[in-house]
Parts: sequence; structure tokens; C-alpha cells
Amino acid sequence: MISEQYEGLNVYNSMRSVAGRVQNDLNTQYFMRALYQRATSGTRFKLPKAWRRGKRYFKNVLFCNGFIGVIKTADYGIIPQICSFNGFGLFRQPTNMIVSQPLVKFEGEIGKDCELIML
Repeated sequence: MISEQYEGLNVYNSMRSVAGRVQNDLNTQYFMRALYQRATSGTRFKLPKAWRRGKRYFKNVLFCNGFIGVIKTADYGIIPQICSFNGFGLFRQPTNMIVSQPLVKFEGEIGKDCELIML
């Protein structure tokens, strides 16, 4: 008799949505991918001519991270790159940027040596 009560509770609890707690299931991944595709397909950027070959890279980094760094290099000129930060200001705004790619190594101060584009 007690096992029947537990079975009823299990059925009841399994019928409730747990979408707020579960993150690594196929259903959540489907809706995350759908939201990402809607957000990226509806935006158009007017990029410099030199960046047009990398427009998919620009969109992916900007929408996945929420930001992308713009740096000036001797070999490639001014380019957008995925970046990280090593300093934060008073209101937790980044002050310094690091780019560490196989072909590009860069470290500089935002607003002085490089810029940051944020959503």
C-alpha cells in the first residue's frame, strides 16, 4: 500500500515541468539553438570590407560570448577577435584585453590599444 503511494507521487512529480532546473537535455538544447538562430538570422551588420570573409565568425563570437574585441595587428590590420580580460574597473567593466590565438597574440588596454563591442 505504501509503494502505491510512492508510485502515485512519482507519476505526479514526473508530469511537472522541470525546465528551470534541467539544462543538459535535448529539449533545452533544441530551444537554445532555435533562440540562437532567430537572434543571429535577424541581425545585419555593416562590416568593413576586410571583415566580410569572417562575418560568420564575428556573429558567432558576438552572440555566444556577448562581446568581441577589435585589435590592430601588424600582419592582419584591424580585425575582430575572441578575447578575454585581465583587469576590471570600478563597476566591473573590463579594462584590459588579451587575445591568444595561434596566429595572433595581443595584450592591451581597452580604449587605448583596442576596443570592445558588446551586445
